[in-house]
Amino acid sequence: MPGNWSRLNDPELMLMNDISDSIARWEAKDFRLVPNLRGGQNLLVASDYGGEHQEKLSHYRCYSFLVVDIDNSSQWETLRLALRNDLIPDNRRMAFKKLNGDKILQKGFGPFLHAADHLRGLSFSLLINRQLDGILQAGKGISGPELKEFKKLDPGTFEKMLWVLHVIGLLLGGLSRSGQQVRWITDQDQIAANHDVAELLQTGFENVVSHFVKQNHVNLRFETTSADSGQRELEDLVSVPDLVAGALAELCTLVKLDGVPFSEQLLDAPANLSHKASAILYWLNLGGRPLKRLVYILEPKAPRGIALQRLHMEYHGDQA
Repeated sequence: MPGNWSRLNDPELMLMNDISDSIARWEAKDFRLVPNLRGGQNLLVASDYGGEHQEKLSHYRCYSFLVVDIDNSSQWETLRLALRNDLIPDNRRMAFKKLNGDKILQKGFGPFLHAADHLRGLSFSLLINRQLDGILQAGKGISGPELKEFKKLDPGTFEKMLWVLHVIGLLLGGLSRSGQQVRWITDQDQIAANHDVAELLQTGFENVVSHFVKQNHVNLRFETTSADSGQRELEDLVSVPDLVAGALAELCTLVKLDGVPFSEQLLDAPANLSHKASAILYWLNLGGRPLKRLVYILEPKAPRGIALQRLHMEYHGDQA
C-alpha cells in the first residue's frame, strides 16, 4: 500500500534524496507519521530559522518548515481568530524571542500551540552541524545564467538560501500532487531582505523546486510576511516554525560535542533549558494530531561522509 510520502528516487539530489528515502522508511513503520496533503488545491509553506546568530554557543543551524493543506485546515483558522480576539487582542506577533517578558503572549502561548495542532500538515525541521557548511554547492541546485546573480550574494546568505530552497523542494517533492498551487511565506530576513533579493529568491524557488517536483504545479509563488492582510493570517503560520526553530536552536546551545550522540543527550531535559523551549519541545513530541512532526539532524562522519538521523525525541518537558 503506497504511503503519503513520495520518494524522490533521484540519486543526483544526493543528500535530499537520502532524507526522502529515510522518511519513506519511517512511514513504512508508522503510516501516521506523514499527512496526506493532496486533497486540497492550495499548499502553503512557511519557514523560519534558528541558531544563526549563536555561532559561539551552538554548533548547529536550524531550519524549520511548515507545509499545510490550507483548504482543509479551517479549524486552525477558527481557533486562531478566537485566540486573537480573546487573548491577544492587540494583534502582536507570536514569536519565540518575544515570549520572555511579554505576559500577553505568555498567556496565549499554550492555546496557540493547541490551535496549530489542527493544521493539516507537516512540521519539518533540519538541524545541521556547522562543520557541514558548503556541502550543497556540489549537488543539483541553482543553475543557468541566474547563478551569476546568486554568486553576488554574501556567502552566508547564499548558503542559507540553498538550504531553504532544497528543503522546500524535498518537501514538495514528497507531499504535493499535480495541479496544486503552492505559496511559500517567509519573514523578511537576510534571504528576502529587499526587493532585489526577494526577486532572486523567487527565481531560485522556481529553479530548485523544478529539480524535485515532477508534477506541474499551477503556480509557485513566494511572498514575505509583509503580504499579510493585517489579520496576522500569514504571520501566525510563520510563527509555528519560528517557535520550533527557536526551541531547537536553544536546545542546541546546550549540547556538547564530546563524542556522545546528539539523540542520547536528549534522554533527559537539560536543567537550564528555558520554560518556553521546554514547552515547545514537549508539544513537538506529541503525536496523534493533524499536524505531524519530523526533526532530522545532519552530522559529519569520518572520513568525508555525512550521518543522517531522525531525532525521535522521547521528551517529556513542561506543558505550555
